[in-house]
Amino acid sequence: RPVRRWRPVPRTANWLGPLMEPQVRRVLACFVFVGAALGALAVGAVAYSEETAGHDVSGLLLSANGFGALVGGLVYGTVRIPLPPARRLRLLLAGLALCYLPLLLMPGVALMAVLAALSGLFLAPVLACTFLLLGRLAPQGTATEAFSWLISVFMCGSALGTALAGAAADAA
Repeated sequence: RPVRRWRPVPRTANWLGPLMEPQVRRVLACFVFVGAALGALAVGAVAYSEETAGHDVSGLLLSANGFGALVGGLVYGTVRIPLPPARRLRLLLAGLALCYLPLLLMPGVALMAVLAALSGLFLAPVLACTFLLLGRLAPQGTATEAFSWLISVFMCGSALGTALAGAAADAA
């Protein structure tokens, strides 16, 4: 019965959709870098395995990152953070960047796995907060399209990060 009563929210037709809103464009631009970091991590883990570890530990590193994301998502989902989503996202993005940077040091395998897990801690919260924020920033009736743009720019960023990390690994 509730589904039959539901009607779409009227919206002003515009070919830009959610991109009409400057804040949506800013969030999307930031998210290119989140995708780039994950794309670089995927290639960097393999390059690290080949050059430093002497054996394949790329699965371990990527699993540690995923485990960190799981823990971060569970904690983020249970803790109430009294900050508005935009401010929360800025802090989460800063944490994400700060936790990814030490991976460039390429320490021993054990420390690298710990750093990979730490870098994942902010990933799920960044994703959740970004979707929440976009849902609020997108013009009325364009939230689904805004989410589609988010996934698209994330994948473009991932492709860029993968390409840059691959070129850097080849050069090194």
